[in-house]
Amino acid sequence: MARIKDRWFNAKKGPDGERVKSARYGKGDRWQVEYVDDMGQSKYPTFARKVDAENCLNSVEADKLRGTYIDPVKGRTLVRGYVRDTWLPAQVQHAPNTAARTETILRVHILPAFGDAQLGRVRRSAIQAWITGLAETHAPGTVHQIYTKLSGIFSAAHEDDLIPRNPCRNINLPVVTKTRVTPLPVLAVEALIDAAPDYWRAAVILGAGSGQREGEVLGLTLDRVEWLHRRGRVDRQAQSPAGKGQPHLRPTKTPSSDRLIPYGDTVITALAAHVKAYPPELVEVDVYTERAKGAKPRRVAVRLLWVGERRGGVVRAGVFTAMWAKTVKRAEVALRARAVKEKAAGHDDLAGQYEATADRLAGGADFHELRHFYASLLIASGANVKVVQARLGHKSATETLDTYGHLWPDSEEDTRKAVDAVLGALPGAGTAQKRPSAGG
Repeated sequence: MARIKDRWFNAKKGPDGERVKSARYGKGDRWQVEYVDDMGQSKYPTFARKVDAENCLNSVEADKLRGTYIDPVKGRTLVRGYVRDTWLPAQVQHAPNTAARTETILRVHILPAFGDAQLGRVRRSAIQAWITGLAETHAPGTVHQIYTKLSGIFSAAHEDDLIPRNPCRNINLPVVTKTRVTPLPVLAVEALIDAAPDYWRAAVILGAGSGQREGEVLGLTLDRVEWLHRRGRVDRQAQSPAGKGQPHLRPTKTPSSDRLIPYGDTVITALAAHVKAYPPELVEVDVYTERAKGAKPRRVAVRLLWVGERRGGVVRAGVFTAMWAKTVKRAEVALRARAVKEKAAGHDDLAGQYEATADRLAGGADFHELRHFYASLLIASGANVKVVQARLGHKSATETLDTYGHLWPDSEEDTRKAVDAVLGALPGAGTAQKRPSAGG
């Protein structure tokens, strides 16, 4: 049973009932709490004041009754040691690129700030002050990513019974302003297709005509194109690891990203022409079949539709990015030249359209914008949210609506017609009704 002991006096009194000083009298803390922790180990914390010892005893007993007691000694584990030995090895769900980003966040942000602190001594106020400082030099989205990792670490420490609660609570984070997606105009997509190198033109058409992500396009192999059914099977993507690792094929972003995409005639024709002009040859590449970072690849012979120039393997992301940047620039220049030509011909309105489209590309347009363009085409054609979700491989309809909800038409007149079509047919719905008197 827990109790408080006076270390300065012996428990046994003298012959006259007087208190007898112990050998510790006047040395160190006077009051000692004795109790057995949740692991069956005896604990003997000491305090200078009796009231502090009583508070400790009451807190321990109350926590034991609630089943929330945690030995304070456990909280002395350094954040750095816990991350290195426990938390980081447990992150087996991360793909290699995600694991690399996590390690960067730890090395650059979290460990320099909290690495040498004890888990149990990190306070909410310290975390808030740190977040406030980060918000002054980093974008809100970046701050959220860093904070999520830190909160995950302390949440795991809490689950491991090292700390009584997660100090990452009620933290004020910078507001992330979500920018509405503005799809590229048709003139821009046409210009990008025309400006693309012959070898890559079909890839641009595929991006605009199927919404496939850059990695999904670069990872497309001949056996994933179902020519007779006019559709593509998306179940893996190309990925370039950080550093000097070799590009490889691995599963798509999430299980929901695996999908079959109907290909229109334009896409099928472009792919067929590409395959005829550049017949895909068998090349051996590393193929991962699991998303976790610890998965091992297999060496597999595949027929990639687009291959790297040097070794004929998977195209490195940096190579594709450089090609795309040049394509965007050529498309912008071509659009401005067309604007000048139309203006000279007296077509001021058309010239303005070309100039505005060139301005749109001048601000930068990454390959992912072709995905937004594809989504806008589906929505404009009347596709419902579930169809768009399935084609894009979103996790949920909520994700689709959060990204593209503003593109669906919202007609007030359609609302009126829908209501009138039903209520207007009810007896008396179109005439004013006399309100009954109080007497009925």
